[in-house]
Amino acid sequence: MVTVYVHAGVAKHPEDFRCSDLSRGEAEVQKMGSQPVVNFAFADHAHPSFWVDLHTLHNGQQVKVDVVNHQEQFQLAVK
Repeated sequence: MVTVYVHAGVAKHPEDFRCSDLSRGEAEVQKMGSQPVVNFAFADHAHPSFWVDLHTLHNGQQVKVDVVNHQEQFQLAVK
């Protein structure tokens, strides 16, 4: 499982993040319909992008992302 380190301030402005496996990316709030979500996009396609509901974003949250032939798991470390 890869840990994604992000600040709670991501709700106010886009933020570069880092991960436990040394990969990096950018997190920013976007609208999905009328609901705000935090989109996590990885640099160099190190991992698949994913999003979480802004209102449920919390420290320790686990996210499973289905990819073509496997599933990746992430844990969010929100400061």
